[in-house]
Amino acid sequence: MKESKFNISNESIIRNAVQERIMNNELKPGDTLPSENVLADEFGMKRIVVRNALVQLEKMGLLDSRQGVGRFVKEKRPVIELDMSGRRSFSDKMREQGVGYESRVIYAGYATGNEQEKYR
Repeated sequence: MKESKFNISNESIIRNAVQERIMNNELKPGDTLPSENVLADEFGMKRIVVRNALVQLEKMGLLDSRQGVGRFVKEKRPVIELDMSGRRSFSDKMREQGVGYESRVIYAGYATGNEQEKYR
């Protein structure tokens, strides 16, 4: 059997390691992450690589950055169960899970014929 070679970026390695620490509760909501320099030393990589990985985690909603203070693990967002059967409404799902929400109906389309007359 041939050995497959995967090219995994250094950013992905760091991102996955930090994400795993969060999922395993080694890093809990509110915890401060080690500095970019400390993580760069730990992984043996350049600080810019660490920074890029942490920015990706911020974009994923896992970390919060405060300039001059550090990066922190964000509170976990509620997981919304996806049920595509149509048996339960979105509103019912939110109520069951105790999630506050706002629902708006937005529609845009072209009015035709007699419908256009209503809007003149």
